Amino acid sequence: MRLVGVRRLSPCILALCVVGSGCSSSAEQGGPQLGDRPNPTPYEPETEPSIDPSLTTQQVGDFIAEIPGYVAALDPNGMIAAYQGMLAAHGDANCPALEVVESDGETTSVWEGECESTDGTTFRGEMYFSEYSFSEGDLTQARTSMYSFNLDITAQDGTFLRGAPEIEFSTEVFPGETNYALRFSGELAADSATAAGNPWLTGDLRGTVVAYAAEVDGGRFIGYGGGFTVPNDASVSALSFSEFGVFSFGCDGALGTISLRDKAGGWHDALYAAPVEDGDDLDPEQSCNACGDLSFYGESLGEFCSDAQTFSDLLTWETSPW
Repeated sequence: MRLVGVRRLSPCILALCVVGSGCSSSAEQGGPQLGDRPNPTPYEPETEPSIDPSLTTQQVGDFIAEIPGYVAALDPNGMIAAYQGMLAAHGDANCPALEVVESDGETTSVWEGECESTDGTTFRGEMYFSEYSFSEGDLTQARTSMYSFNLDITAQDGTFLRGAPEIEFSTEVFPGETNYALRFSGELAADSATAAGNPWLTGDLRGTVVAYAAEVDGGRFIGYGGGFTVPNDASVSALSFSEFGVFSFGCDGALGTISLRDKAGGWHDALYAAPVEDGDDLDPEQSCNACGDLSFYGESLGEFCSDAQTFSDLLTWETSPW
């Protein structure tokens, strides 16, 4: 299944229909409610949810300031480069045995099984890669790349790459508008040299994240869905996005909800300005800042704030947001 970008949408619809939400109204009702929030990882929580809130507004504001770093590190090209680096450094003509097929604008590469290369590196599992590009009408350029791994590459020098992630990303270019889409699911772990400090390659972060971004009408938008676990030394154990997006239409601001799971399993909802209906104007007093309302299963805990520039860096990409 190929990702389809956010095509020809107005800024208001972009602000409303943030990734993975189906344009639901949960944020308008005070954030995700008990029972309708997706589990941010394929792993069950280790503890039963707590019945009392454990995070303060200050803790939430401080932790949210770390989230842009986590999502910015979700770089599909960096992950693929780690795999390609292992392949170039330790593979040979016969191990792994790659099968490459090119047809009608699509390139496919596959290997599976287990082998040992000439330098003693073990390649075990399977890899599937597909890249598809085309253009039609006012869609001047479209490209989708997909990687599916279930592998264990272990070299004699101690370097390794292991995991079973799926990575898919696409770009669509129209006159005056460019749309981007990204989906990552699973986890990937590598040695420290290969990981180079990326928390998505050290195994510290894992889960399912879907993201869309757009450059349109002189502004930018980037939105996130899904969720992921976070490092053990953080104040929370996992987070989940609901209709969450960042925009620069007139100002740098945020919309939607970030839900944070505490160490006891309880969910705290950090609600920024609610998404707007198509044709309505954004309220700059609500959306053009890094403050919002913190609630615990619908009960308000007060206002939280992060630095006003918390999300601005997510909108400063040069050629692509990932």
